[in-house]
Amino acid sequence: MSRSNQDLKVDLTEEVVDFQELEDELANLDLKNAFVIDFDSKSNAITESQTLKIKDSKQFFFSALPATIEASNNDSLQSVEIIECDESINYISEKLPITPSGIIECQVLNIGITYLELHADRDSIILFPYEDEAKLYAKEYPEISFYVDIQEMMFEQEITFYRSDNNKQKFLVTPSSISRLLDYLGQEEALKCFFMIKDMEKLQLECNYKPYISTILDYYMAYPKDKRCICTTDYKAFSHPVLKSEDVHIIKWHHLPKRNIKVRPCSNTIGVLKETIEKLPDTDKVLIVYTSVSQARLSILNLKEDIQKECCILCSTYNKEDTGEFYASIDELSEILSKRITFLALNKFDIKVNDKCHLITVSDTSRGSTTMSLKDITSVYDLCKPDNILSDTVIHNTIKCYDKWNDDIALLIERADKISKLQNTADELSRGDSSLQRLFSIVKSTIKNKASGRIRGRFPNIKLTRIDAWNRCAVAYMNIDSLLLRTNLYKSYYDKPECLGTALSKLYPTITSDKLNDNQVSKEQKEREKEEKTLYKDKVAKGRLAVLDNILKLHTEGKLNMPYLEMNTRRGTRASRKIYEEVRVLYPYISIEELIAGLKTIKSGNRIGFKTFNNSVIYWALDDEHPLKLSVNKAFKVGKKYSNTEIRERMTPIIQYHLHKDWTGNERKTIALFKCFFKTIRPKREYIIQAGDKFNIHKERISKEENNLLKLLIITDSQPNKSSASIVI
Repeated sequence: MSRSNQDLKVDLTEEVVDFQELEDELANLDLKNAFVIDFDSKSNAITESQTLKIKDSKQFFFSALPATIEASNNDSLQSVEIIECDESINYISEKLPITPSGIIECQVLNIGITYLELHADRDSIILFPYEDEAKLYAKEYPEISFYVDIQEMMFEQEITFYRSDNNKQKFLVTPSSISRLLDYLGQEEALKCFFMIKDMEKLQLECNYKPYISTILDYYMAYPKDKRCICTTDYKAFSHPVLKSEDVHIIKWHHLPKRNIKVRPCSNTIGVLKETIEKLPDTDKVLIVYTSVSQARLSILNLKEDIQKECCILCSTYNKEDTGEFYASIDELSEILSKRITFLALNKFDIKVNDKCHLITVSDTSRGSTTMSLKDITSVYDLCKPDNILSDTVIHNTIKCYDKWNDDIALLIERADKISKLQNTADELSRGDSSLQRLFSIVKSTIKNKASGRIRGRFPNIKLTRIDAWNRCAVAYMNIDSLLLRTNLYKSYYDKPECLGTALSKLYPTITSDKLNDNQVSKEQKEREKEEKTLYKDKVAKGRLAVLDNILKLHTEGKLNMPYLEMNTRRGTRASRKIYEEVRVLYPYISIEELIAGLKTIKSGNRIGFKTFNNSVIYWALDDEHPLKLSVNKAFKVGKKYSNTEIRERMTPIIQYHLHKDWTGNERKTIALFKCFFKTIRPKREYIIQAGDKFNIHKERISKEENNLLKLLIITDSQPNKSSASIVI
């Protein structure tokens, strides 16, 4: 076994390695941190991992694959290669003979990187973010590629025929279909392929609300470093230690159309967009890319009334109701724009428009979905033929950036790492011991309920941990990467009014940038925004009632069951998924009629309302001999009056013992939970407990043996301060 402070390789091919001996050997090296993974070469699965605490001030990361264990200095390992592609280069295949391994960064679409891998002399698995793009390539290259359709009934026959007919195999997959391919191939055959992930930035942005996407990182790590690559727009938007040490190839692409862009930084995008449109000749067509249906509609409503009649919003049928009278189906789009002013309200730039028109791109930092990257802005130009573009304008606002963002993210990673290690240690210690399993299930529920976090600024809460492909708790690196991707984007292009224009001038020499247009929001615009918000809330409320009515209808028809509810928590709109989840968690305990009636009293998005309803149902569903119920009934009596102080004093020890929460001094929370347990009235300052249950018809009762109530009750700690970074833990 050879030693080096800079690099260590242990060949495992011809010897059985004693991992304890290997750890002792590593401990003698001048290293600080080493991460050893025991890789079972027969099953190609990770079977053991642990961290060694060793001496030096530098960090090393050890990753094991079936043949080798490698260790290298994280700081010195990552090499960054700049690949300059001048204007004479039309496709990347003219510059590179084969797709390089590692992270490939490029800000320009359609340079031919997928074509390069499709024609490489090796077997390949290419993962696309979306089905339509994968299908498009399969249609374009039917003889050499095979699209893995998760719904294909004849999958095994078709893939067998394809493999027998092709020496070099090119499998096109998506996050939802890759497991089907790998299950068919088996690990030995799968690891012979080169694994390529396309448009990683899109996957990063979606993984927080599509948890299954994160599994692609597990698959990626299973491949040797020289047989994998990630294509992205930002190589710095990775928090996983292995990815931070991948080789990087930055493609500087200069074969771009000659654009004469006018960049208009402003504080009010809708106001400046109105001004821009109304100054254009009233016979010219206009194509506006604004990737939000609600913002596109609001933009139209702020135009003059006669101009509004000339407008439409291109979007999917899914958004038809949101657009109202301005709806135009993206599926029915021909090359000719049907209206004089057309808004494209989705991030889909592969359509073709053959009209002469003014092209306006809006990048609105008030939402993550409407903030355009350089790649998005360069892609927009492909919508039209260059000769047909009458003018080219980019309107954008800025956003407040924080110096502490990286510190916030580092804290999230640190906490996530601690949580995942604690969860896995609990699993390890309790394996085979039912008493410990019951104890640790409570601990794990407490941790799970708190394993989320956010950073300062307008960012959502993210989950810090996930269950990986080996059924272990792991850091949710891709969720954290979604924050890195957005903060990097904001700091690079939207921190100051001139940043985006400066970045675009490096791609397109003919750029003109206005000074910041401090166009104030008019009274009329504020009123329209208020009206639209009211209409939206009404629509959401009606939509919620319609979903609940449909669930009740299915029940009366005998078609409602738990599998149906579970299936609908993963499909449909975000609002409908949430409603089905609310029904799913309480469906076993209460009659569907009472459940639907109770949920109808809760407004959409009212988390506190559902939390109260959920806790009331769960407590009511507890067996009458359940220890929590016995304790509560001993402390409180029907018909008696209790002040806030008395309730707090009696509830606090019960909460500490049964729910493992210390709410000492938190009167509001104890009172709220008390009101979930009883029917009460409050004529003056005291609560009076009334006789009778809150609900009528029991289904299942929760066993008196159930001691992990944290997985059933919704118990949250104090809300974080939204003005600064916070970790819920």
